[in-house]
Amino acid sequence: MFDHIENTIYRNGFKFLMTVKPPLKPKFFAGSGSSRKLYEYIKSKGQKKVLIMTTGDLVKLNLLEFTYKTLAELGIEYVTFDKIMPNPTLSSVNEAIELYNKNGCDGVIAFGGGSVIDASKAVSLQIGNGVPVKELVGLFKAKKNAVPFYAIPTTAGTGSEVTSAAVISDDKTHQKLFIVDHKTTSLATALDPDPMLGLPAFITADTGMDVLTHAIEAYVSRVSTPEAMDLAVNAVKLVFENLPEAYSNGKNSKARENMALASYQAGVAFNRMGLGFVHAISHQLTAFYGIAHGRANAIVLPYILETSFEHIIPELAKLAKKSGVIREEKSDKDTAREFLNAIKDLGESLGIPKGVDKIKNDDFFEIIKNARKEAIKNYPVPHLLSYKDCEAVLKRLQI
Repeated sequence: MFDHIENTIYRNGFKFLMTVKPPLKPKFFAGSGSSRKLYEYIKSKGQKKVLIMTTGDLVKLNLLEFTYKTLAELGIEYVTFDKIMPNPTLSSVNEAIELYNKNGCDGVIAFGGGSVIDASKAVSLQIGNGVPVKELVGLFKAKKNAVPFYAIPTTAGTGSEVTSAAVISDDKTHQKLFIVDHKTTSLATALDPDPMLGLPAFITADTGMDVLTHAIEAYVSRVSTPEAMDLAVNAVKLVFENLPEAYSNGKNSKARENMALASYQAGVAFNRMGLGFVHAISHQLTAFYGIAHGRANAIVLPYILETSFEHIIPELAKLAKKSGVIREEKSDKDTAREFLNAIKDLGESLGIPKGVDKIKNDDFFEIIKNARKEAIKNYPVPHLLSYKDCEAVLKRLQI
């Protein structure tokens, strides 16, 4: 009973906050070659030396050559920090901060996926506030703005470039640390499909299903705004229309561009309307077993929708019809069921596994405790899963 009361208090507070203090939307440039427009914009804002946050793999693939060449042409100096790994850690964030300060940088560019963008948010917010990163963990702890921060997503998945949150892992405890603040939002972003053209198929699948998860969880949440709901609908439509092509033909620039737009729109949607138990449980699978965030969401999504099905039938049916995924005239329950089956079929066609072979029964208690705490305190969920509900989901995930 107390859990429901606590979640209701959070939901009402979240709804009020989104009304009186809505999140910012960054300026964005879209289409092939739009990263150059972003770099020109950065030049116009007076940045003279930037810290580029990325991964070693992206550097090895020479995906930053265009960035380096263009920044040099524009007279913008740069240094590169390429040690960001999946599930970025406090130690890597602090190392990047040291490099920024040592080189006298005046802005941050994130070139990478959600992990790179999250780490860049933490770096830019910490430098702007001059306090340890841990003091920024929680809701709206920053008293000052972040230093100028820009993003070029290289995966169409997290929508992190437009959200007000960053997730960092504690090296010692392996727990997820959530920084939630509108000041983390990038000033501008480029939805450029060019860096995504060489993305491996499995990453395309994982990140694409991550987009779908964001849009669906936002739409069925108990907080809604008309604009964000429309964006969630369009994101679902774009995913179903473009993800299979982007997966099977990674060089299709238009499919990549549409998936980048879907990611951005789903990011705006969940930034305004919240997430749910898919993320609460998948965050734990990532923390305990090192499973990539997008893959964890992709695996967990159908199981959570099934568990909460009776509580979200009207929302699922409406989303299915508005997005055009289901076109036949049927009852809400039949439409919602067919939509759920379409989600399962999409995941199967993309090679998403049905479970996780690493899950241990001995970990159930901690996973469920942490997941329920995250959901109760952070998400306007449509249905508050009990311990037994979560346990049943974890058992179904065992393969």
